Amino acid sequence: MPNLVWLPSWLAPLSDRQGSPVQAILQRTSIKTFRDVSLSPSLKTFAERAWGKLPLPSAGPALPVHQLAFFEPDDKFFDRRIAYLDKVIAGCASVLHTGTLSSKLICSRYTVGLPLLEPASARTFHDAIASYRTALTAGQLLRVTPL
Repeated sequence: MPNLVWLPSWLAPLSDRQGSPVQAILQRTSIKTFRDVSLSPSLKTFAERAWGKLPLPSAGPALPVHQLAFFEPDDKFFDRRIAYLDKVIAGCASVLHTGTLSSKLICSRYTVGLPLLEPASARTFHDAIASYRTALTAGQLLRVTPL
């Protein structure tokens, strides 16, 4: 479950180092900010599963949430995200039916990697993304501004 964070270019690589202090403080901030956000029942299952897969960061401080800048996503933002999901679902379907992709899928990593998946893994991935898309669009997505 990604959190969109813009970091200065000199700081960004430090957040990618597993267990680094920068990564830990961002993880603690993410938990503090997003862990208890209200979600529709259809999305809560996906969120709980994702949070459950993440290890807890070491004890320590989080960033002061009240000093962070947040943006309020509009309908176009959500439409773009759903369009990305649709492209991935269609790409998975193409790989399942033909073994290939007819064009670039979102990024070159997906375009190269998706056809390399075993058919059972591609099916599982397709079904999971399709199920998530259904949950995302089924009910009203609660747009909650973090603390």
